[in-house]
Amino acid sequence: MDRFQQLRTQQLSVRYTGMLMDRLANQIRPAERRDYQRWKIPRRGGSYQAELDSMKRWVSNRLDFVNRQLAQPPVSSLDSGHQRHPDPRAPRADGDGMRPAFTGWSLRKTLREKCRVNCGI
Repeated sequence: MDRFQQLRTQQLSVRYTGMLMDRLANQIRPAERRDYQRWKIPRRGGSYQAELDSMKRWVSNRLDFVNRQLAQPPVSSLDSGHQRHPDPRAPRADGDGMRPAFTGWSLRKTLREKCRVNCGI
C-alpha cells in the first residue's frame, strides 16, 4: 500500500494519467478518423475527444475509489497499542474493516499451540 500511495503522487496521479492518455490518443488520432469513416460507429458523447474525456473521468474516479478502499494508511488502535491495517476480507459496510497488524511472535505462538494440541506435545 505504501507503493500505491507513492505512485498516486507520480505515475498514478490524475495529472500524469491524463497527460499519458492525451499523448496516446494523439498518436492514434489519424487512425481513429479512418476507423470512423469506415465503420460509422457513433462515439459516446458525439466525438473522439468526448470519449477520451469520459475515459479520463473514469480513470480518475477509479483511482480515487481504490485510494479510498484499499490504500488506507495504518492507524493506531487505542485499546491494544498495536498498529491496525485494512482487512481486504472485511466488508466495508460492517465496522471499520480493520484487523490487527501481523506479528511474527503471535504466529509462532499460535503454531506452537496448534502443534502441542494436534501433535500431542
